[in-house]
Amino acid sequence: MTENERTIKAFADQFTPPLKYIRTQKINNVPMPDAYQCTYWDNARSIGITTVAYNGQIHAFIEAAGKGNIAAEAGRVIAKAFDLFQEK
Repeated sequence: MTENERTIKAFADQFTPPLKYIRTQKINNVPMPDAYQCTYWDNARSIGITTVAYNGQIHAFIEAAGKGNIAAEAGRVIAKAFDLFQEK
């Protein structure tokens, strides 16, 4: 297992059940040997995450899309990630 695969696996294993990850050949259309990615999308909340591991580093992005109370839900997820959330 390469460093990048260990990195993405460590990230993916934090979810229950663990996220599946795949090897990818490109990041942002740039050839990237030994790169891995995993994604998750929650249809009920219209929030997801995209994560890539390459060059010994990891990049994880929280995504939100849709109408209604998506802004508050996305803000809550991000605030919880930083341990800055308080129920209002």
